Amino acid sequence: DIIDFLNIGQKEFSANYTSKMYEQNVIDFILFIQAFQLLDNQKKNYYLSVRNWDKAAKYLFTLWDLDGSIGRYAGGDETGNDPKLMAWGEKLGYHNLIHRFKSKTLRPDDFATKMNNRWQYLSTHQLSLDNIRTILEKYANLFSTSGAWEREKARWLSTYKNSKKIANTPQEEVEYMMTFLQNNYAAFNKEMASTIS
Repeated sequence: DIIDFLNIGQKEFSANYTSKMYEQNVIDFILFIQAFQLLDNQKKNYYLSVRNWDKAAKYLFTLWDLDGSIGRYAGGDETGNDPKLMAWGEKLGYHNLIHRFKSKTLRPDDFATKMNNRWQYLSTHQLSLDNIRTILEKYANLFSTSGAWEREKARWLSTYKNSKKIANTPQEEVEYMMTFLQNNYAAFNKEMASTIS
């Protein structure tokens, strides 16, 4: 049902997509994939959830398994700054839903404005770089003081001997992630005008 619906014509899709999906969830799903470089979550590692099918036959996109994100592939190696892998790059747009809403000819007329407004809010509130740094540093400190980082690092290095780079400390990983996010947010904001608006 939902797969066929995603393949209908632009006019019919634009007029009816909110009958099948929660619009705010679709916007957040797309923005989250772009902002955090969720390379491993476009055709897998998410659920189609429902709140209560008897009340509304609508789907929610629920992400899980975010190990391939924020500058790292699922196996832990660094992604680098390849534009194809950064926000709005071709490797972050091959999900049918993202393609439909990214395309100027396929998306609903007002969708770009709604997405841009939501990003402007999130990037200065919950998803601001300062807020993300605070959260990452909190967990980095917890991993350090509990000894979890050293245990996991030792296990990772013994299991994945060919892995190219593992941060020595959680703080080093926080710095790597924040540098990546600064670059990705810059790419995101630069492309927002031409790709989405």
